[in-house]
Amino acid sequence: MAAVYFHYPCFDGLVSAAIARSFLEGSCGWEIERFEPVNYDLIKTWLQTRLDEPAAIVDFLYHPDAVFWADHHATTFLTDEARRDFETRRSDRILLYDGRCSSCALVLMDHLAEQLRDRERYAEMARWADKVDSAGYSSVEEAIFGSAPALRINLSLSDESAKAETYWSMLLESMRAMTLEEIAALPEVERHANAVLNRTRRGIDEVAKTIKTEPGEIAVFEAHQNVERIVNRYSPYVFFPEARYSVGLVRSADGDKITAMRNPWRDFESVELGDLMRKYGGGGHRRVGSVMIPAGKAPDAAKTLSAVVAEIRRLDGAAIETARSKA
Repeated sequence: MAAVYFHYPCFDGLVSAAIARSFLEGSCGWEIERFEPVNYDLIKTWLQTRLDEPAAIVDFLYHPDAVFWADHHATTFLTDEARRDFETRRSDRILLYDGRCSSCALVLMDHLAEQLRDRERYAEMARWADKVDSAGYSSVEEAIFGSAPALRINLSLSDESAKAETYWSMLLESMRAMTLEEIAALPEVERHANAVLNRTRRGIDEVAKTIKTEPGEIAVFEAHQNVERIVNRYSPYVFFPEARYSVGLVRSADGDKITAMRNPWRDFESVELGDLMRKYGGGGHRRVGSVMIPAGKAPDAAKTLSAVVAEIRRLDGAAIETARSKA
């Protein structure tokens, strides 16, 4: 039973799944029977999980069972053995990896664009997926309240009810032939996006209660997320637009999440946040990282938050000193 595993809820993961399906069905003759959304709560059991055959994975951790795989995360190889497996198998499977690329969708387009039947439409989706995944927004206002079709679709993914299969499968099916503008205009997308926008405004008010700057120009906050409010990862820069980094502890009924981000509107070399978060069981990119803390582990979450802030301060401070000594 051919299956595609894709990172979700993530706009890059969704677009990557759409591109991969077009290629696998059009050029490889696959009959895909199942799509499976995956997220980093699976990190501890991922390599031991048996995948459907043949299996394709996009925008997610490397797995030896994959006959088609594409990713760009620096933390994609969970073990040295997994990396060696990738190097061994890449000659007889389609395994695409570029740790320098800012999105999985661009990795796919770089390698597969010529073989896609609807190349320009998918290229437009990939450009927006890259903008979202690389935090390439022109301002914090665009990042949070952006009205472009892709940004509205991306916003809708934060709605809890959007995690249902009926929603993401509808989006994937729509991506077969529709433009981003047409998809964003669908009543269901509008409903989810508007709900998230209202909850995001309330989330900003929640962040305002605790956010502060700590030494090293790090904006730190703790907030509670629930059905009434969503904590957007760009919220800290509404209050401290000049902070170098933001680190937040977002608590919810499902568990706690610690997120760290380098300010995308300042120009400096970032600490490797994905690698840093990997030490605590998470992952991410160079400029964005996160880790999930299971429900009921509140003391662990608070300790991890303090440790992450201290580690960013130490690494960033060392980088600044090195740059000064070379100047």
